[in-house]
Amino acid sequence: MTHLRLVIVARHFWPWVDDATLRLQSWLTEWNKLGIELQLLTPQWHMRWPLRCVAEEIQVHRIGPAPSSPRGMKAYLKNLIDWMILHRQKFDAILFDSGLAEANACCATRELADKAKLYWFEASGESGLVPAEMPREVLDALRRVDQVLVPGAAEERLLRAVGIKGDKIDRLGLSGGKVLARGPTDRQQAKQILSHACGDLFVPMDGRVVLVPSCMRHPNGIRMFLQAIDPILDQQPNLRVWFVGDGPQRGQIYERTRDMDGARQIAMPGNFDSPEELLQVADVCVLTTPGEGLGFYAPMAWTNRIPCLLPNTAQGRECTPASDQWGLYGQGDMMHLRELLLRALGERNPNSNEPNGVNRTRPVTIWSLPQWEKWLNMRDARQAISTAEQGGEDVQVGTALWKRWRQ
Repeated sequence: MTHLRLVIVARHFWPWVDDATLRLQSWLTEWNKLGIELQLLTPQWHMRWPLRCVAEEIQVHRIGPAPSSPRGMKAYLKNLIDWMILHRQKFDAILFDSGLAEANACCATRELADKAKLYWFEASGESGLVPAEMPREVLDALRRVDQVLVPGAAEERLLRAVGIKGDKIDRLGLSGGKVLARGPTDRQQAKQILSHACGDLFVPMDGRVVLVPSCMRHPNGIRMFLQAIDPILDQQPNLRVWFVGDGPQRGQIYERTRDMDGARQIAMPGNFDSPEELLQVADVCVLTTPGEGLGFYAPMAWTNRIPCLLPNTAQGRECTPASDQWGLYGQGDMMHLRELLLRALGERNPNSNEPNGVNRTRPVTIWSLPQWEKWLNMRDARQAISTAEQGGEDVQVGTALWKRWRQ
């Protein structure tokens, strides 16, 4: 094979912004450097979004209608499979970025049987690593695809516990994150940019910033964080807390912050599709939910030597570099979190013995071209299942397996 051709199926992508989409955007940049030919398929969540655009130098195809209802999901899957069959000669493999229904639909389509299918599995949320609570739809997708890619050992242990064979699992680790300019002049310029963009993001001259990225779906961790930082806000009037993100619990969290004495020091500016300035300004990054923020914000914080506080779970311990293990706090231990906040805010640079911009995240295999060649060449082992009429020509739609998605 002269070059690798990969189609990525993602349920959410820009302008939808969260930790997962930011992580995917950073991956696209690295895949481009490897010379992999990329296309991305994602739903058209708004009727005014163009059906085709270019993002991170790759073609993005939006498939409508959006899967926001059972009928919409059925139409979306039909259109998705239609697109893949029509363009099947333009790609060699499919990577599902946590797309459950999409993975099951593609695996049930005979016309795509000769395409290698990879699934990115990332456990998140308060019960993301509990085998008994894994949905049936997830298990079906994991068993049908050719290879399951996971961030690390915690997810691999979970998959083995539910019966996924070890030779079907590959660990990718976490992406290293981009090194940002965080000198005094750079940080001052970033503060000015943010304050001009949103008045709530104004920072006093000697002010500090605690960045809290969150999808605002699990409010328990945020409530504990607010309890921990409440007296610190009273003691440090120039301290600022920025909640970055949006979600169904936003209103409830907002009402909770209004009851605090330091409410004027807390801002909830929403989502940012380019959070570099936020990370340039941040003095501390706090993750409040197990598994959340490990795709983008935590690696960026570790790479740029920003103290990162996160729940002490098996997943968190594995991902956190050895020099940053001090930032792990006990789940439900509000006093421990407060102590770590005071330590992080009291030290301008807790890792001052390391050179600026050092990358302390774990090495990854996702950026290895030989590894991708191995995965994408899996299709060669399945050429026997491919029908004779598929050689060089697009197959006709209408097989028994395909009819179930066209009805």
